[in-house]
Amino acid sequence: APGCSANCMGAEDEGLRRPRFLRPDGDEVCLRVGAADSLSYRVEALRVYLEKELGLEDFLLVYRHLIECSDLGDGYSEATGAGAAHKLDSFVAPKAISFLPLVTQLIVCEDECFSQ
Repeated sequence: APGCSANCMGAEDEGLRRPRFLRPDGDEVCLRVGAADSLSYRVEALRVYLEKELGLEDFLLVYRHLIECSDLGDGYSEATGAGAAHKLDSFVAPKAISFLPLVTQLIVCEDECFSQ
C-alpha cells in the first residue's frame, strides 16, 4: 500500500529480519508496527488486519477450520488446498478463501511465537 513502506512488518530494521506477509494479490501486507514492537505484537497486528479484511465471522470460521485440520493431522497444506476451499466456500465469502494462505501464516507464526 502506498505510503506505508516504513511501517511494513517485512521491513528490515537494525539488521533484524522481519517476517513478510503477502496479500492474495501479491502485494506486501503493511501493518502499523514500529521497529521497537515485539514479534508477538506484530503477530497480533496481523491478526487484527485479517479480522478487518475478512470480517470477524469469516476470519473465525477460516481460522478454526485451519486449526481443526492441523489438530486432526491433516496438515496445513491439505487445509489450504482445493478441498479446504470447497468445504469452506458455502460458509464464507470468496474473499476469505483467497486469504487461506495468509491465515495459515498467522497460525504458524502464533505457534512459533506463543509456544515458547
